[in-house]
Amino acid sequence: MQILRLELSGIGPYAGTEHVDFSRLGADGLFLLEGATGSGKTTIIDAIVFALYGQVAADDSSGDRMVSTHRKAASEPYVDLVVDTSRGVYRVRRTPQFTRPKKRGEGLTSVNATIRLWKLADPDDQDGEPISANIQDANKELQAAIGLSRDQFTQTVVLPQGHFANFLRSKPEERRGLLQQIFGTELFERAQQELTAMAADYKARADQARTQIRSLAERFAHSAWPDEAPTPDGSPASEATPVPADETPAGHQDVPAAGPTPREAFLALLDDDDTAPLVAAAHARLRELQADTEQRTQAVAGARERLGGARAARDAAQRIIALKAEHDALVVQRQGLEARGDQIAADRVRLDAATRAAGSARPLAAARRAASALSTATTEWEVVAAEIAATDDGVLLEQVRPHAVGNLGSPDGSDDAALSTLRDEITRLGTTRGQLGQLAQLEAGLPARHARLDADNARLAEITARITTTQQELAELIAGRDELSQRHGQLPPTDDALTSASLAQQAATRTLEAAQAAEQDASQLVALRAAEQEAIDAADLAEREYRTARAGWLDGLAGTLAGELVDGDECPVCGATSHPHPATPAQGAATRDDVERLAQQARSLADARARAAMQCDVAAQHRVDHQKAAGGKDVAQARADLDRADAELAGASAAAAQRVELTARIADADRQVTTTRSTLAELQASASGLKGAIATATTQLDDDHHQIDRHREDYPDIAGRLAHVARRLDAATRIVDALQALAAARREGVARRKEADQALADAGFATSDEAGAAMLDAEQIAALRQSITDLDTRRARIAAQLERAELVAAVASPVPDLESLDTKLADAEQAQEAAELALGRATAHLAQSRQAAEELEAASLALTRMAPEAAPVVRMAELVTAGDRNLRKVTLPTYVLLRRFEQVIDQANDRLESMTHGRYSLQRTDEKEGRSRKLGLGLVVIDHLPVDTARETQTLSGGETFLASLAMALGLSDTVTAEAGGISLDSLFVDEGFGSLDPESLDMVMGQLEKLRAGGRNVGVVSHVTEMKQRIAERISVRKLPDGSSTLTTTVDD
Repeated sequence: MQILRLELSGIGPYAGTEHVDFSRLGADGLFLLEGATGSGKTTIIDAIVFALYGQVAADDSSGDRMVSTHRKAASEPYVDLVVDTSRGVYRVRRTPQFTRPKKRGEGLTSVNATIRLWKLADPDDQDGEPISANIQDANKELQAAIGLSRDQFTQTVVLPQGHFANFLRSKPEERRGLLQQIFGTELFERAQQELTAMAADYKARADQARTQIRSLAERFAHSAWPDEAPTPDGSPASEATPVPADETPAGHQDVPAAGPTPREAFLALLDDDDTAPLVAAAHARLRELQADTEQRTQAVAGARERLGGARAARDAAQRIIALKAEHDALVVQRQGLEARGDQIAADRVRLDAATRAAGSARPLAAARRAASALSTATTEWEVVAAEIAATDDGVLLEQVRPHAVGNLGSPDGSDDAALSTLRDEITRLGTTRGQLGQLAQLEAGLPARHARLDADNARLAEITARITTTQQELAELIAGRDELSQRHGQLPPTDDALTSASLAQQAATRTLEAAQAAEQDASQLVALRAAEQEAIDAADLAEREYRTARAGWLDGLAGTLAGELVDGDECPVCGATSHPHPATPAQGAATRDDVERLAQQARSLADARARAAMQCDVAAQHRVDHQKAAGGKDVAQARADLDRADAELAGASAAAAQRVELTARIADADRQVTTTRSTLAELQASASGLKGAIATATTQLDDDHHQIDRHREDYPDIAGRLAHVARRLDAATRIVDALQALAAARREGVARRKEADQALADAGFATSDEAGAAMLDAEQIAALRQSITDLDTRRARIAAQLERAELVAAVASPVPDLESLDTKLADAEQAQEAAELALGRATAHLAQSRQAAEELEAASLALTRMAPEAAPVVRMAELVTAGDRNLRKVTLPTYVLLRRFEQVIDQANDRLESMTHGRYSLQRTDEKEGRSRKLGLGLVVIDHLPVDTARETQTLSGGETFLASLAMALGLSDTVTAEAGGISLDSLFVDEGFGSLDPESLDMVMGQLEKLRAGGRNVGVVSHVTEMKQRIAERISVRKLPDGSSTLTTTVDD
């Protein structure tokens, strides 16, 4: 994991927007973050942690410090970070919660924190693929990609100021909390809690199972030995309510027992841990109860059989007594029916006469109706004849009066002959009325047709006038179109001219741009030449200083080597062990460090000179390229060429526009000519069609007038003649209808009279009055017939019942003794009830006992199966909770922390021994620093000079504390990295107190940082120590501004 780029705005003391390119800044592997105290160095680290986790680096720092108090009120504070992880490159932009002025009204409004997360194809990708804008989802994605929690990140990537010095001096309880956060040992805490809970659960379930077994055993005993249940006075139930001898099966008589009862013996088995004997005893008792229930079932069957016999005897006696009573009742009913014999005979005679009279009732009624209809038809004829005689249509009556009206309806059909003349008249009048009706409709439509003809003549005149106007418009349009075509033909072609002018204008534009670029290149080249000369001068001076210092150092090299000689050691030049006349170094001679510093300075300035020369060469080449592109013209010449090209292009564009305009006007004129010609053709066609329609309508009107005049005769119009014909037709129709109805009524009266006379004769009646006297209505006849039928049926039924064999036998039998039979039945019912009650109790006890036994067996089996499951859980719970089986008396979470703490100390000692030349190392101790109980997270420093001595960490000096703290921090970082699955952590920020170190210790620390850099990590050191600036070339410099805000610059800024 490597931090690539950071951008922040309105964060902490930074009011504006600041950029840091860590990929370039850390290219050498080591960079410095320097600035005055309180200027905002730590804010940069906080911004990185905030971007990744939404919180600042230090636990004791407030997140409110993220929002700058110097930013503009309406601006949005944010942190934008690009980070390279094992899962790809991510860009995250996060804003903290802040306030801004309301858009409407006064006051402030709160804006919630936001996040946006992208995944980039590579570090230079500017867009990327959006991943999430949800804080929770983005946090999960980032932590999964980084592979570290915030606590782990601040111990492995960001080492906050003073954090590990506090860790070094803290108490074991405080170290425990920090190590739990870093290594996530809450997993082992949860495992310990889970195992403890599981063991407690198994114990509770076992206790519950035993309680359930005891309850079920007591329930079984209560059901299986009910006679031993205590009564309210404390005595057994067998003594309080003895069971009758006939209800107690053989082998179950109550016998006083010496010692515990069976129930007590069964319950005593609960004291044994093994529940198998208890279950076996329950099954044995069930078999006894089953045998007892089977014996009682047989006893109930015998009692039921005896009860059935007693009930059958009593029922037979009751049946004989009921049959004797039934016989007596039937005899009385038969005697009553015989007393009604004379009345029934008279009813039979009356029914016969009414039945015969009923056969003539319908013909007599039909004859009466026919006579009434004849009277009505005669009256209606007389009324019609009187009404028509009073009108001028009375002549029609003369056509029927020569024939006697009295002959109508005769069988010879003379009435048809009397009416034939009048029927012919009706037919003629109907035909005439139909013809006149059509002519009346034709006559009524004549005014409207005349009006339409006048309108058509007026419309024809209007169309004729429009034709003349349209012909004139068409001639004018054709002349105008011809004029436009002539003008268009006179224009020169413009397509090639416009294209050539456009290309020339584009070429002139490019020439001007190239001339302007060449002019700018010339100005830039002058500045670059001056900078190059300055770089040459500086490099020459540095080279001279280096050569001078090196020559001086070589001249005084003998004195330098002599200063390093020790009596008894060999001289590195001559090999002698004695040094009688050592050389002395020259006063003010350069040292080796001076020579190396000047050499480095000379190389840097030489590189700067080379870079300046290269920049001049590039600028000169650019100038040549631009001059060549401009064709050797300067800016003034190129601008004049462009002005001419613009003018030519404008002229060509105007000519092309004029041609386009004329082409459009000609096309429009063509469309108008076509439209006008179409309109003229339509008007001419309409005029021609209208002329033909007017001629046809005029001819038809003349023909219709002639026909109407021919058919109205002497009447003023067709409507008058039609009214006269309609009245005459109505009168003739009424006469015929009335006479036909009279003839039909007469024929119907004669026929119905004949049918009535024949019906009287067939029924045996002389007159209709005699038949009327014998008649009864339908309900009376039905009632009389039903009365006779009911009497005959009852006689037959009584006779049949008196002849039944059962009834005859019962009459012959003696009267039974019911009282004796009832007594026997009551005794049998009581015996059967007692047997069933005893069986019910036994069955209930058996069912209750069986259910209790089944539940008891299931509970016993569950308890038995629980033991092998619970044993390993209970053992593990005792181990992880430091129980009796844990010999070291250390809980699982504490054990894990001890191992992790030892790994951290091992990693830290590798660096601490190197930084202190092997003098110091760290060691874990079981004793708590404070002479209290053992915890295992104590820490002491072993001082190996002169002999190994254990010292408390508080006894270390400031510099020694810093070295030990830095070693612990780096050791913890290495351990967490390995614990996190070998995550590659390529970035590291160290914010510690380098100012407390002497030069030698600082060299040792820098050596460790160099090792980290050599291992491929980019290490950022936070410090305001001046010497660090001299040792680390690349840096971020934070500077306070007069208004209290800060800004930053980096050595890699463009």
